[in-house]
Amino acid sequence: MRVPLLKVLIPYIIIIIIIENKIFSSDIILLKFLFIFIFLLYVFIKIKRLRIIVFFFIISLYNLILEYNFLNIKFNLLLPKREATVQVIFDQKKLIEGDIYYVGLVKDININKKYLENLTIYSKLINFKKKNLENKNLILKGILTYINQNGYPELLISRCEILGIKEVKSTFDFIIEPIKRYIISVLSKSSKINTELLEFQKGILLGNTENISKTIYDIFKFSGTLHLFAVSGLHIGFIYLIFKKVFSFFFRRIVVIEVLITIILVLYLHVVDHPPSAVRAIIMIISWQFSQVICKRQNSVSSLMLSCYVVLLYDPRSIMDIGFQLSYTVVLSILIIRLNLRDKDKIRNFKIKDSLIISYGAFCGSFLLVFDYFQIIVPGSIIINILIIPFVYIAIVLNFLNLIFYFEFLNYIIYFIYQLIIFITDNFSYFRFTYFEFRSYIYLNNFSHILYPLSLSLFFSRLNQFLPRYLSYILIPIIILAFSLVFT
Repeated sequence: MRVPLLKVLIPYIIIIIIIENKIFSSDIILLKFLFIFIFLLYVFIKIKRLRIIVFFFIISLYNLILEYNFLNIKFNLLLPKREATVQVIFDQKKLIEGDIYYVGLVKDININKKYLENLTIYSKLINFKKKNLENKNLILKGILTYINQNGYPELLISRCEILGIKEVKSTFDFIIEPIKRYIISVLSKSSKINTELLEFQKGILLGNTENISKTIYDIFKFSGTLHLFAVSGLHIGFIYLIFKKVFSFFFRRIVVIEVLITIILVLYLHVVDHPPSAVRAIIMIISWQFSQVICKRQNSVSSLMLSCYVVLLYDPRSIMDIGFQLSYTVVLSILIIRLNLRDKDKIRNFKIKDSLIISYGAFCGSFLLVFDYFQIIVPGSIIINILIIPFVYIAIVLNFLNLIFYFEFLNYIIYFIYQLIIFITDNFSYFRFTYFEFRSYIYLNNFSHILYPLSLSLFFSRLNQFLPRYLSYILIPIIILAFSLVFT
Protein backbone atom coordinates (compact mmCIF):
# COMPACT_ATOMS: atom_id res chain seq x y z
CA MET A 1 0.00 0.00 0.00
CA ARG A 2 2.86 2.35 0.80
CA VAL A 3 4.26 2.97 -2.69
CA PRO A 4 0.92 3.44 -4.53
CA LEU A 5 -0.28 5.80 -1.82
CA LEU A 6 2.81 7.99 -2.09
CA LYS A 7 2.42 8.11 -5.87
CA VAL A 8 -1.01 9.66 -5.34
CA LEU A 9 -0.31 11.73 -2.22
CA ILE A 10 2.77 13.66 -3.37
CA PRO A 11 1.32 15.03 -6.65
CA TYR A 12 -2.00 15.66 -4.86
CA ILE A 13 -0.21 17.82 -2.26
CA ILE A 14 1.72 19.71 -4.95
CA ILE A 15 -1.50 20.45 -6.89
CA ILE A 16 -3.22 21.75 -3.72
CA ILE A 17 -0.29 24.06 -2.96
CA ILE A 18 -0.37 25.38 -6.55
CA ILE A 19 -4.10 26.13 -6.19
CA GLU A 20 -3.73 27.67 -2.73
CA ASN A 21 -0.92 29.95 -3.89
CA LYS A 22 -2.84 30.89 -7.06
CA ILE A 23 0.18 30.24 -9.29
CA PHE A 24 -2.13 29.69 -12.27
CA SER A 25 -5.50 31.24 -13.01
CA SER A 26 -8.59 29.14 -12.38
CA ASP A 27 -9.36 28.68 -16.09
CA ILE A 28 -5.83 27.39 -16.72
CA ILE A 29 -6.22 25.02 -13.76
CA LEU A 30 -9.45 23.66 -15.23
CA LEU A 31 -7.82 23.22 -18.63
CA LYS A 32 -4.90 21.35 -17.08
CA PHE A 33 -7.31 19.18 -15.09
CA LEU A 34 -9.10 18.27 -18.32
CA PHE A 35 -5.85 17.13 -19.97
CA ILE A 36 -4.86 15.20 -16.84
CA PHE A 37 -8.25 13.45 -16.75
CA ILE A 38 -7.91 12.40 -20.39
CA PHE A 39 -4.39 11.11 -19.80
CA LEU A 40 -5.44 9.23 -16.65
CA LEU A 41 -8.35 7.58 -18.42
CA TYR A 42 -5.96 6.42 -21.15
CA VAL A 43 -3.57 4.99 -18.53
CA PHE A 44 -6.48 3.35 -16.69
CA ILE A 45 -7.56 1.53 -19.86
CA LYS A 46 -4.09 0.56 -21.10
CA ILE A 47 -2.08 -0.30 -17.94
CA LYS A 48 -3.83 -2.68 -15.57
CA ARG A 49 -1.22 -2.56 -12.79
CA LEU A 50 -1.71 1.20 -12.40
CA ARG A 51 -5.50 1.17 -12.21
CA ILE A 52 -5.71 1.53 -8.42
CA ILE A 53 -3.36 4.51 -8.44
CA VAL A 54 -5.21 6.13 -11.35
CA PHE A 55 -8.59 5.52 -9.70
CA PHE A 56 -7.60 7.30 -6.48
CA PHE A 57 -5.91 10.11 -8.40
CA ILE A 58 -9.07 10.75 -10.44
CA ILE A 59 -11.13 10.85 -7.23
CA SER A 60 -8.62 13.30 -5.74
CA LEU A 61 -8.74 15.67 -8.71
CA TYR A 62 -12.53 15.58 -8.90
CA ASN A 63 -12.63 16.36 -5.17
CA LEU A 64 -10.45 19.46 -5.75
CA ILE A 65 -12.77 20.72 -8.51
CA LEU A 66 -15.75 20.50 -6.16
CA GLU A 67 -13.92 21.75 -3.07
CA TYR A 68 -12.55 24.88 -4.74
CA ASN A 69 -15.79 25.54 -6.60
CA PHE A 70 -14.03 25.88 -9.96
CA LEU A 71 -17.20 25.27 -11.95
CA ASN A 72 -18.99 28.24 -10.36
CA ILE A 73 -16.22 30.84 -10.39
CA LYS A 74 -17.20 34.10 -12.05
CA PHE A 75 -14.08 35.38 -13.73
CA ASN A 76 -15.34 38.94 -14.13
CA LEU A 77 -16.59 39.32 -10.57
CA LEU A 78 -15.79 42.84 -9.44
CA LEU A 79 -18.45 44.30 -7.14
CA PRO A 80 -18.42 47.36 -4.85
CA LYS A 81 -18.09 47.28 -1.07
CA ARG A 82 -21.34 46.56 0.74
CA GLU A 83 -22.62 45.45 4.11
CA ALA A 84 -23.29 41.74 4.47
CA THR A 85 -24.27 39.18 7.08
CA VAL A 86 -22.10 36.09 6.85
CA GLN A 87 -22.15 32.75 8.59
CA VAL A 88 -18.60 31.41 8.73
CA ILE A 89 -16.42 28.89 10.52
CA PHE A 90 -12.83 30.12 10.85
CA ASP A 91 -10.63 27.02 10.92
CA GLN A 92 -7.20 28.64 10.84
CA LYS A 93 -5.18 31.80 11.29
CA LYS A 94 -2.73 33.29 8.80
CA LEU A 95 -0.02 35.85 9.30
CA ILE A 96 -0.15 38.27 6.35
CA GLU A 97 2.28 41.20 6.34
CA GLY A 98 2.45 41.24 10.13
CA ASP A 99 -1.31 41.05 10.71
CA ILE A 100 -3.19 37.99 11.94
CA TYR A 101 -6.18 37.04 9.80
CA TYR A 102 -8.84 34.49 10.60
CA VAL A 103 -9.52 32.31 7.54
CA GLY A 104 -12.54 30.13 6.89
CA LEU A 105 -15.32 29.20 4.49
CA VAL A 106 -18.60 31.04 3.91
CA LYS A 107 -21.39 28.75 5.10
CA ASP A 108 -24.23 31.20 4.44
CA ILE A 109 -24.52 34.80 3.25
CA ASN A 110 -27.37 37.20 2.56
CA ILE A 111 -26.06 38.47 -0.82
CA ASN A 112 -24.87 36.68 -3.99
CA LYS A 113 -25.27 33.39 -2.17
CA LYS A 114 -25.03 31.32 -5.34
CA TYR A 115 -21.47 32.49 -6.06
CA LEU A 116 -20.08 33.34 -2.62
CA GLU A 117 -21.09 30.29 -0.60
CA ASN A 118 -18.17 27.98 0.23
CA LEU A 119 -15.59 30.56 -0.83
CA THR A 120 -12.65 31.41 1.41
CA ILE A 121 -13.10 34.54 3.52
CA TYR A 122 -10.56 36.55 5.54
CA SER A 123 -11.08 38.79 8.55
CA LYS A 124 -8.79 40.55 11.00
CA LEU A 125 -11.44 40.60 13.75
CA ILE A 126 -9.40 43.33 15.47
CA ASN A 127 -11.72 43.72 18.45
CA PHE A 128 -11.71 40.03 19.31
CA LYS A 129 -8.01 39.16 19.52
CA LYS A 130 -8.26 37.85 23.08
CA LYS A 131 -10.98 35.37 22.22
CA ASN A 132 -10.41 32.11 20.44
CA LEU A 133 -12.81 32.17 17.50
CA GLU A 134 -11.43 29.20 15.59
CA ASN A 135 -13.76 26.28 14.78
CA LYS A 136 -16.83 28.20 15.97
CA ASN A 137 -19.90 28.80 13.85
CA LEU A 138 -19.99 32.62 13.76
CA ILE A 139 -22.57 35.02 12.37
CA LEU A 140 -20.77 38.23 11.36
CA LYS A 141 -22.01 41.56 10.13
CA GLY A 142 -19.53 43.82 8.38
CA ILE A 143 -18.29 45.40 5.18
CA LEU A 144 -17.64 42.81 2.51
CA THR A 145 -15.19 43.42 -0.30
CA TYR A 146 -14.55 40.91 -3.03
CA ILE A 147 -12.38 41.14 -6.06
CA ASN A 148 -11.23 38.68 -8.68
CA GLN A 149 -7.50 37.93 -8.46
CA ASN A 150 -6.10 35.65 -11.12
CA GLY A 151 -9.48 33.98 -11.52
CA TYR A 152 -10.09 33.42 -7.79
CA PRO A 153 -12.64 35.49 -5.86
CA GLU A 154 -11.05 36.68 -2.60
CA LEU A 155 -13.38 37.78 0.17
CA LEU A 156 -12.54 40.09 3.05
CA ILE A 157 -14.96 41.20 5.75
CA SER A 158 -13.92 44.15 7.90
CA ARG A 159 -15.44 46.31 10.66
CA CYS A 160 -17.04 43.14 11.98
CA GLU A 161 -19.73 42.78 14.58
CA ILE A 162 -20.38 39.28 15.93
CA LEU A 163 -24.13 38.82 15.92
CA GLY A 164 -23.99 35.37 17.43
CA ILE A 165 -22.19 32.08 17.82
CA LYS A 166 -24.21 29.11 16.67
CA GLU A 167 -23.80 25.89 18.57
CA VAL A 168 -22.76 23.06 16.28
CA LYS A 169 -24.96 20.24 17.50
CA SER A 170 -23.69 16.69 17.50
CA THR A 171 -25.58 13.42 17.72
CA PHE A 172 -23.37 12.67 20.73
CA ASP A 173 -24.26 15.86 22.64
CA PHE A 174 -26.47 14.04 25.13
CA ILE A 175 -23.33 12.10 26.13
CA ILE A 176 -20.64 14.73 25.55
CA GLU A 177 -22.18 17.69 27.41
CA PRO A 178 -22.50 15.87 30.78
CA ILE A 179 -18.92 14.59 30.37
CA LYS A 180 -17.68 18.14 29.71
CA ARG A 181 -19.50 19.52 32.74
CA TYR A 182 -18.15 16.73 34.93
CA ILE A 183 -14.53 17.27 33.78
CA ILE A 184 -14.73 21.03 34.39
CA SER A 185 -16.30 20.51 37.84
CA VAL A 186 -13.53 18.08 38.88
CA LEU A 187 -10.75 20.30 37.51
CA SER A 188 -12.25 23.37 39.19
CA LYS A 189 -11.61 21.82 42.61
CA SER A 190 -7.90 22.34 42.03
CA SER A 191 -8.45 26.12 41.93
CA LYS A 192 -8.53 26.00 45.74
CA ILE A 193 -4.82 25.25 45.58
CA ASN A 194 -3.87 27.56 42.73
CA THR A 195 -5.86 29.21 39.93
CA GLU A 196 -2.95 28.86 37.48
CA LEU A 197 -2.97 25.11 38.15
CA LEU A 198 -6.59 24.98 36.99
CA GLU A 199 -5.74 26.76 33.73
CA PHE A 200 -2.73 24.46 33.21
CA GLN A 201 -4.96 21.40 33.63
CA LYS A 202 -7.53 22.81 31.22
CA GLY A 203 -4.71 23.42 28.76
CA ILE A 204 -3.12 19.97 28.80
CA LEU A 205 -6.42 18.06 28.98
CA LEU A 206 -8.83 20.19 26.92
CA GLY A 207 -6.56 22.48 24.90
CA ASN A 208 -8.21 25.52 26.52
CA THR A 209 -5.66 28.33 26.87
CA GLU A 210 -7.93 31.39 26.90
CA ASN A 211 -7.32 32.22 30.57
CA ILE A 212 -3.64 31.33 30.86
CA SER A 213 -1.67 34.40 31.95
CA LYS A 214 0.74 36.00 29.47
CA THR A 215 3.66 35.31 31.82
CA ILE A 216 2.99 31.56 31.88
CA TYR A 217 2.19 31.55 28.15
CA ASP A 218 5.56 33.18 27.34
CA ILE A 219 7.43 30.70 29.57
CA PHE A 220 6.07 27.82 27.50
CA LYS A 221 6.50 29.70 24.23
CA PHE A 222 10.20 30.49 24.69
CA SER A 223 10.99 27.02 25.99
CA GLY A 224 9.47 25.39 22.90
CA THR A 225 6.81 23.56 24.91
CA LEU A 226 3.69 25.47 23.87
CA HIS A 227 2.56 22.36 22.00
CA LEU A 228 1.49 20.94 25.36
CA PHE A 229 -1.63 23.11 25.18
CA ALA A 230 -2.67 21.99 21.70
CA VAL A 231 -4.60 18.74 21.83
CA SER A 232 -2.59 16.81 19.27
CA GLY A 233 -0.65 13.62 18.69
CA LEU A 234 1.11 13.89 22.04
CA HIS A 235 -2.16 13.90 24.00
CA ILE A 236 -3.81 11.27 21.81
CA GLY A 237 -0.72 9.10 22.16
CA PHE A 238 -0.73 9.45 25.95
CA ILE A 239 -4.42 8.57 26.17
CA TYR A 240 -3.88 5.61 23.85
CA LEU A 241 -1.06 4.28 26.05
CA ILE A 242 -3.02 4.80 29.27
CA PHE A 243 -6.09 2.90 28.11
CA LYS A 244 -4.02 0.28 26.28
CA LYS A 245 -2.46 -0.67 29.62
CA VAL A 246 -5.79 -0.51 31.47
CA PHE A 247 -7.75 -2.65 28.98
CA SER A 248 -4.87 -5.15 28.68
CA PHE A 249 -5.59 -6.22 32.28
CA PHE A 250 -9.19 -7.14 31.44
CA PHE A 251 -9.12 -8.34 27.83
CA ARG A 252 -6.80 -10.60 25.86
CA ARG A 253 -8.10 -10.13 22.32
CA ILE A 254 -6.37 -7.24 20.60
CA VAL A 255 -9.47 -6.44 18.49
CA VAL A 256 -11.57 -5.81 21.63
CA ILE A 257 -8.85 -3.63 23.16
CA GLU A 258 -8.40 -1.52 20.02
CA VAL A 259 -12.16 -1.05 19.52
CA LEU A 260 -12.61 0.12 23.13
CA ILE A 261 -9.68 2.53 22.82
CA THR A 262 -11.13 3.92 19.58
CA ILE A 263 -14.47 4.61 21.32
CA ILE A 264 -12.64 6.43 24.13
CA LEU A 265 -10.64 8.50 21.64
CA VAL A 266 -13.73 9.47 19.62
CA LEU A 267 -15.52 10.58 22.81
CA TYR A 268 -12.46 12.59 23.84
CA LEU A 269 -12.34 14.15 20.37
CA HIS A 270 -15.90 15.46 20.86
CA VAL A 271 -15.15 16.64 24.40
CA VAL A 272 -12.30 18.87 23.14
CA ASP A 273 -14.46 20.09 20.20
CA HIS A 274 -12.49 18.10 17.60
CA PRO A 275 -9.50 20.37 16.92
CA PRO A 276 -7.88 19.53 13.55
CA SER A 277 -4.62 18.33 15.15
CA ALA A 278 -6.51 15.81 17.31
CA VAL A 279 -8.58 14.64 14.33
CA ARG A 280 -5.40 13.98 12.37
CA ALA A 281 -3.83 12.12 15.29
CA ILE A 282 -6.87 9.87 15.72
CA ILE A 283 -7.02 9.08 11.99
CA MET A 284 -3.38 8.06 12.20
CA ILE A 285 -4.04 5.92 15.30
CA ILE A 286 -6.97 4.20 13.55
CA SER A 287 -4.78 3.56 10.48
CA TRP A 288 -2.15 2.07 12.77
CA GLN A 289 -4.78 -0.06 14.53
CA PHE A 290 -6.10 -1.30 11.19
CA SER A 291 -2.65 -2.37 10.03
CA GLN A 292 -2.03 -4.00 13.42
CA VAL A 293 -5.30 -5.97 13.56
CA ILE A 294 -6.04 -6.72 9.90
CA CYS A 295 -2.78 -6.54 8.02
CA LYS A 296 -0.57 -7.74 10.88
CA ARG A 297 2.05 -5.22 9.73
CA GLN A 298 2.91 -2.18 11.82
CA ASN A 299 4.12 0.42 9.34
CA SER A 300 4.03 3.85 10.95
CA VAL A 301 5.03 5.70 7.76
CA SER A 302 2.15 4.09 5.83
CA SER A 303 -0.27 4.99 8.64
CA LEU A 304 0.97 8.59 8.56
CA MET A 305 0.59 8.83 4.76
CA LEU A 306 -2.88 7.28 4.84
CA SER A 307 -4.10 9.71 7.51
CA CYS A 308 -2.61 12.62 5.53
CA TYR A 309 -4.44 11.54 2.37
CA VAL A 310 -7.77 11.09 4.21
CA VAL A 311 -7.52 14.53 5.85
CA LEU A 312 -6.64 16.26 2.56
CA LEU A 313 -9.40 14.43 0.74
CA TYR A 314 -11.87 15.73 3.32
CA ASP A 315 -10.41 19.25 3.51
CA PRO A 316 -7.64 20.16 1.00
CA ARG A 317 -7.41 23.67 2.45
CA SER A 318 -6.05 22.31 5.72
CA ILE A 319 -2.67 21.92 4.04
CA MET A 320 -2.11 25.65 4.64
CA ASP A 321 -2.90 25.30 8.35
CA ILE A 322 0.12 25.47 10.64
CA GLY A 323 -1.33 22.69 12.77
CA PHE A 324 -1.51 20.38 9.76
CA GLN A 325 2.00 21.23 8.61
CA LEU A 326 3.50 20.82 12.08
CA SER A 327 1.69 17.54 12.74
CA TYR A 328 2.89 15.75 9.64
CA THR A 329 6.32 17.31 9.25
CA VAL A 330 7.24 16.68 12.88
CA VAL A 331 5.97 13.08 12.95
CA LEU A 332 7.58 12.28 9.58
CA SER A 333 10.91 13.74 10.76
CA ILE A 334 10.77 11.71 13.97
CA LEU A 335 9.97 8.50 12.08
CA ILE A 336 12.69 9.00 9.47
CA ILE A 337 15.43 9.93 11.95
CA ARG A 338 14.39 7.26 14.42
CA LEU A 339 14.21 4.47 11.85
CA ASN A 340 17.50 5.59 10.32
CA LEU A 341 19.30 5.40 13.65
CA ARG A 342 17.64 2.21 14.83
CA ASP A 343 18.66 0.35 11.71
CA LYS A 344 22.29 1.24 12.27
CA ASP A 345 22.72 1.55 16.03
CA LYS A 346 20.07 -0.93 17.25
CA ILE A 347 19.11 1.26 20.19
CA ARG A 348 15.74 -0.28 21.02
CA ASN A 349 16.60 -0.71 24.70
CA PHE A 350 18.19 2.67 25.27
CA LYS A 351 15.24 4.78 26.43
CA ILE A 352 17.18 7.98 27.13
CA LYS A 353 18.87 7.94 23.74
CA ASP A 354 15.56 7.10 22.10
CA SER A 355 13.92 10.08 23.85
CA LEU A 356 16.73 12.33 22.68
CA ILE A 357 16.26 11.17 19.08
CA ILE A 358 12.49 11.78 19.26
CA SER A 359 12.98 15.27 20.73
CA TYR A 360 15.67 16.06 18.17
CA GLY A 361 13.46 14.81 15.35
CA ALA A 362 10.60 17.00 16.61
CA PHE A 363 12.91 20.03 16.62
CA CYS A 364 14.17 19.33 13.10
CA GLY A 365 10.61 18.81 11.87
CA SER A 366 9.29 22.04 13.39
CA PHE A 367 12.39 24.18 12.71
CA LEU A 368 11.23 25.92 9.53
CA LEU A 369 7.56 26.21 10.47
CA VAL A 370 8.18 27.72 13.90
CA PHE A 371 10.64 30.17 12.36
CA ASP A 372 8.24 31.13 9.55
CA TYR A 373 5.08 31.52 11.65
CA PHE A 374 6.46 32.72 14.99
CA GLN A 375 9.87 34.21 14.07
CA ILE A 376 11.56 32.17 16.76
CA ILE A 377 13.99 29.24 16.89
CA VAL A 378 14.20 27.18 20.09
CA PRO A 379 17.04 24.63 20.01
CA GLY A 380 16.78 24.39 23.80
CA SER A 381 13.45 22.62 23.33
CA ILE A 382 15.39 19.43 22.51
CA ILE A 383 16.54 19.08 26.13
CA ILE A 384 13.59 20.84 27.82
CA ASN A 385 11.02 18.53 26.20
CA ILE A 386 12.96 15.46 27.31
CA LEU A 387 12.93 16.78 30.88
CA ILE A 388 9.25 17.74 31.14
CA ILE A 389 7.38 15.23 28.92
CA PRO A 390 7.56 12.48 31.61
CA PHE A 391 6.07 14.91 34.15
CA VAL A 392 3.32 15.89 31.72
CA TYR A 393 2.50 12.21 31.19
CA ILE A 394 2.28 11.66 34.96
CA ALA A 395 0.07 14.76 35.31
CA ILE A 396 -2.31 13.49 32.62
CA VAL A 397 -2.46 10.03 34.23
CA LEU A 398 -3.21 11.55 37.65
CA ASN A 399 -5.89 13.78 36.15
CA PHE A 400 -7.58 10.74 34.61
CA LEU A 401 -7.42 8.97 37.97
CA ASN A 402 -9.04 12.01 39.55
CA LEU A 403 -11.79 12.00 36.92
CA ILE A 404 -12.57 8.36 37.67
CA PHE A 405 -12.15 8.16 41.46
CA TYR A 406 -11.25 11.67 42.71
CA PHE A 407 -8.75 11.87 45.53
CA GLU A 408 -8.10 15.31 46.97
CA PHE A 409 -4.42 14.61 47.64
CA LEU A 410 -3.81 13.98 43.91
CA ASN A 411 -4.39 17.68 43.25
CA TYR A 412 -1.41 18.49 45.50
CA ILE A 413 0.77 16.01 43.61
CA ILE A 414 -0.37 17.53 40.30
CA TYR A 415 0.40 21.00 41.67
CA PHE A 416 3.90 19.87 42.66
CA ILE A 417 4.44 18.49 39.15
CA TYR A 418 3.13 21.75 37.66
CA GLN A 419 5.66 23.73 39.72
CA LEU A 420 8.46 21.42 38.53
CA ILE A 421 7.42 21.95 34.91
CA ILE A 422 7.34 25.73 35.34
CA PHE A 423 10.72 25.65 37.12
CA ILE A 424 12.34 23.63 34.32
CA THR A 425 10.82 25.59 31.43
CA ASP A 426 11.59 28.97 33.04
CA ASN A 427 15.13 28.26 34.23
CA PHE A 428 16.30 26.44 31.12
CA SER A 429 15.27 29.23 28.72
CA TYR A 430 17.84 31.92 27.93
CA PHE A 431 17.57 34.45 25.11
CA ARG A 432 20.28 33.96 22.46
CA PHE A 433 21.31 30.70 24.08
CA THR A 434 18.36 28.28 24.19
CA TYR A 435 16.12 30.37 21.92
CA PHE A 436 16.47 33.10 19.31
CA GLU A 437 13.71 35.62 18.57
CA PHE A 438 13.67 37.71 15.41
CA ARG A 439 12.09 41.16 15.61
CA SER A 440 11.48 41.68 11.89
CA TYR A 441 9.25 39.34 9.90
CA ILE A 442 10.82 37.12 7.26
CA TYR A 443 8.34 35.34 5.03
CA LEU A 444 9.31 31.99 3.59
CA ASN A 445 7.97 30.56 0.37
CA ASN A 446 5.14 28.09 1.05
CA PHE A 447 6.85 25.50 -1.12
CA SER A 448 9.72 25.30 1.37
CA HIS A 449 7.38 23.59 3.84
CA ILE A 450 6.57 20.77 1.43
CA LEU A 451 10.10 20.72 0.04
CA TYR A 452 11.56 20.12 3.50
CA PRO A 453 9.89 16.76 4.40
CA LEU A 454 10.40 15.48 0.84
CA SER A 455 14.07 16.48 0.97
CA LEU A 456 14.41 14.86 4.38
CA SER A 457 13.09 11.57 3.02
CA LEU A 458 15.38 11.70 -0.01
CA PHE A 459 18.37 12.76 2.06
CA PHE A 460 18.22 9.91 4.55
CA SER A 461 17.42 7.31 1.93
CA ARG A 462 20.11 8.30 -0.57
CA LEU A 463 22.51 11.13 0.31
CA ASN A 464 23.47 11.14 4.00
CA GLN A 465 26.07 8.39 3.54
CA PHE A 466 28.55 11.06 2.44
CA LEU A 467 28.31 13.05 5.70
CA PRO A 468 28.79 12.39 9.43
CA ARG A 469 25.39 11.08 10.52
CA TYR A 470 24.70 13.45 13.41
CA LEU A 471 25.79 16.47 11.37
CA SER A 472 23.36 15.47 8.62
CA TYR A 473 20.34 15.68 10.97
CA ILE A 474 20.58 19.45 11.33
CA LEU A 475 21.97 20.14 7.86
CA ILE A 476 18.69 19.74 5.96
CA PRO A 477 16.65 22.45 7.80
CA ILE A 478 19.57 24.87 7.50
CA ILE A 479 19.89 24.24 3.75
CA ILE A 480 16.16 24.63 3.19
CA LEU A 481 16.08 27.78 5.37
CA ALA A 482 18.92 29.29 3.32
CA PHE A 483 17.14 28.27 0.09
CA SER A 484 13.89 29.83 1.31
CA LEU A 485 15.55 33.10 2.33
CA VAL A 486 17.14 33.42 -1.12
CA PHE A 487 13.78 32.96 -2.85
CA THR A 488 11.65 34.90 -0.34
